[in-house]
Amino acid sequence: MKDLKIQPVIVLPGWYVHRSNYPVKSMNATYLIGFVKGARQLYTPEQLAPVKQRLEEKCRVLEF
Repeated sequence: MKDLKIQPVIVLPGWYVHRSNYPVKSMNATYLIGFVKGARQLYTPEQLAPVKQRLEEKCRVLEF
């Protein structure tokens, strides 16, 4: 797997968040929708398949 360029984001649902230009973006859930829709696609679904698989392996093992 090659290195991927990512954009870290903190989402605060229900909060009003002032726009800022920090390396880690902070936003509310409403702004997140526009942020994701406006982002350009960097990778094909085939390139992301191994990442999705790893996340499934690591994150879906939690039991509540």
